[in-house]
Amino acid sequence: MNEHRALIKQLRALADKNEVHIEGNIKIPEIYLNKEKGILQINGRSLPENAKELYMPILDWLDGYLASPKNITTVIFKLEYFNTASSKMLTELISRIKKLKQHDHEINIEWHYPYDDEDILDSGETLEEVSGVTFNYYPYSA
Repeated sequence: MNEHRALIKQLRALADKNEVHIEGNIKIPEIYLNKEKGILQINGRSLPENAKELYMPILDWLDGYLASPKNITTVIFKLEYFNTASSKMLTELISRIKKLKQHDHEINIEWHYPYDDEDILDSGETLEEVSGVTFNYYPYSA
């Protein structure tokens, strides 16, 4: 539990940082954010006890980035598994990124998935359909 509290404290402090790297674990994805390069990356498994508590600091960081974004923003998802609560937060994240299109900024969303995992591929396609933002799909060997 102390590890969880330390992670949340670390996440709350990221809003003003230009570059952030949070190591993942069995329940929390690895998170990499870089304002200078216009990159937001989420890798691994997302099964937090409280998805909103995990993702709200990321969304706050994203709001700060959106105030002065790069011409090209790259969002990379390489998720092995995520729960329904995480899916809702990913939808919110993509919804906010979509705003960049209104200001003629380019969005590059990469959805990496194990080549034999149709569920993860289907999840990406569903997020793409719901958001109206085009995804690029990249199968990989696990």
